[in-house]
Amino acid sequence: TAERATTSWFYVVNSDNIFLPGWDIYLEKAIQRFGDNNIYSSIMIEPRGNNGAFIIKNYGTEPENLDINKLLTDLDSLRSDEVTQGQNWPCLFPRNIFTSFDERMWPGWISDNDICVSAFTVDNSIKFLRIKNSLIYHFMCNAQVG
Repeated sequence: TAERATTSWFYVVNSDNIFLPGWDIYLEKAIQRFGDNNIYSSIMIEPRGNNGAFIIKNYGTEPENLDINKLLTDLDSLRSDEVTQGQNWPCLFPRNIFTSFDERMWPGWISDNDICVSAFTVDNSIKFLRIKNSLIYHFMCNAQVG
């Protein structure tokens, strides 16, 4: 839980993502450029969908069929130096504005937005920045709870 963490930053990510080389370095460079009182998003590469904020390219839908060689070969061509405003998931939060789920948002569509809305209520001067060089692969697994 967040209370037991000892770092000044929290990177919140779902368990069906894999980190691609350099994802953290580009986030660190963004913090140096834009400051440490913002929320930073990596960009997800997903195998399907139509979300314009993500990269849609199928390298596999689960770890067993991931074409990691093709993904790593294509990685540089998928990166962009562009930084845009907006919230994506996964997110890097500074500890001073990280909060838990906002019960006012329950039941929410997804918890990702709940946490961001909560953080914005702590400090409405924060910016949400998408770092398009920081790439994560998202398998888009649909966990069944039952």
